[in-house]
Amino acid sequence: MNKLALGLMLLPALAACSAGSGEGSWVGDYVTRSDFESVVGWGGDAASLTKERAHSGMYSVKVDAGREYGQTFDVSVGQAAVHPLKGLELNAWALLLGPQATASVVLQIVDTSNNGFRVVHTEQLNLADQIKNYKEWKPVTQRFTLPPNLQPDYRLRIYLWRNTATEPAYLDDLSVKALE
Repeated sequence: MNKLALGLMLLPALAACSAGSGEGSWVGDYVTRSDFESVVGWGGDAASLTKERAHSGMYSVKVDAGREYGQTFDVSVGQAAVHPLKGLELNAWALLLGPQATASVVLQIVDTSNNGFRVVHTEQLNLADQIKNYKEWKPVTQRFTLPPNLQPDYRLRIYLWRNTATEPAYLDDLSVKALE
């Protein structure tokens, strides 16, 4: 085995052992990855899937003045990661068609016990905060810090929200990593 091949094999192990800035360790476990070509774990408004524009493949998720929410990733916190979650890192590609494309990627932790619906935690990545050039795909990223003592039966939800957008916004090639 040559040195390059050995080095490439060791990269995931080294990444799994590296520690963050006291916030926890990025272990390299993906909570979800989606290019929206297959939508395992994703539900909600299937009409938000579009072939109009995509960063890769044929599909992306779209919200605009006529569509409030995109596809929703929804799993229990206990299914999301092997260890207790301290945070999540979201990476995706987004396309805004103009300054009125004010969409956000929303992360929610929801308690649905006792036939209820209580939002325990919510944060959002405002796409316009990171994207200044319109009509071209741009990478976006954000780390979300989660509250301590999350219950395994709470629901982790991630979705594209129109917010106040009157122009289309697209999301594709999304990945979410666990901070444990």
